[in-house]
Amino acid sequence: MTSKEALEFLKSCGTNTEEPYESKIIEALEKLVERDTPKKVKNKQHGVCPNCDQNFSFMHINYCFECGQRLDWSE
Repeated sequence: MTSKEALEFLKSCGTNTEEPYESKIIEALEKLVERDTPKKVKNKQHGVCPNCDQNFSFMHINYCFECGQRLDWSE
């Protein structure tokens, strides 16, 4: 099960977001889903992470090594 599937499952179960631990679980899963969704690199020549602005110009990587954001290098 992916983090996105887990989030959708929890939301479909009608979890009680009034409970602090349940809302924290949902919040954590939402952050994981956001981070795992590829975002376009800000500057393809210099490779700048769209999430944390980390520069990785010397590498063409799939994930930012600073924040873990999944990267999209496509046009």
